[in-house]
Amino acid sequence: MQDKKLIWQETSYKLLGDYRIFQVEEVHRMLSHEHRNVFYRIKSEPWIITIPVITKDNEDHFVLVRQFRHGSGQLTLEFPAGIVDDGEDPRDAALRELAEETAYNANNIVLIGESNPNPALFDNKVYIFLATALQALPAQHLDNDEAIEVITLPIREVESRMGKGDMNHALMVMAMYWYQQYRLRVNE
Repeated sequence: MQDKKLIWQETSYKLLGDYRIFQVEEVHRMLSHEHRNVFYRIKSEPWIITIPVITKDNEDHFVLVRQFRHGSGQLTLEFPAGIVDDGEDPRDAALRELAEETAYNANNIVLIGESNPNPALFDNKVYIFLATALQALPAQHLDNDEAIEVITLPIREVESRMGKGDMNHALMVMAMYWYQQYRLRVNE
């Protein structure tokens, strides 16, 4: 098969560090006997993104979270998201993160897409869920290192802002793509 000439074979790897939510590995690969190199892989549990939709004033709104992101050093406005715990089903993780971050539960949740967030470095997948028929819960249940403000915005406003300013988080842009593709499928 012609593709074989493009596939680098892993010959060995070693763990360089374990950083609570991901590990970094040094990976030795060879393309042929003449082409060998060292690469780096970030191993992580799967991630989830939940897109919660609620109707207010006869218009559909997204429920979003506003939080500080340490990598960029900025506030972002995004869909609730998180890591799938070891052994946890992604759907259950989506419901858990939604409840913890927004104080909403979803009576209807459906997987609308999945992607590899960055196959050049990461080995995991991100699963995107649409959550509807929301019910308010008494309070958020945030982790000790989380400070999150819950905001609802009309979907049309989020669509026009996505990818810009405080909504420039690449995974959220990708989640919006999956949401729009889902809407196209159900409206056919």
